Amino acid sequence: MKTNTLLLKLSKKFPKRLAKKYHDFVGLMCGKLPDETKKITVCLDLDDTIMPEVLVNQPDLIITHNPF
Repeated sequence: MKTNTLLLKLSKKFPKRLAKKYHDFVGLMCGKLPDETKKITVCLDLDDTIMPEVLVNQPDLIITHNPF
């Protein structure tokens, strides 16, 4: 799927206006977005417990609830 299409669909379901202004950081935290997204890892936190899975699966995108 085109990454921009995916992000558009996510933003309709989870609009930025729901984020707390000074507590919730929304958007790309590092790197650059790929044109195509085929694999996604979804997790609460990106920490040392999830990193082995990320290194093995090499997802195109990681979506977390909490920023680093």
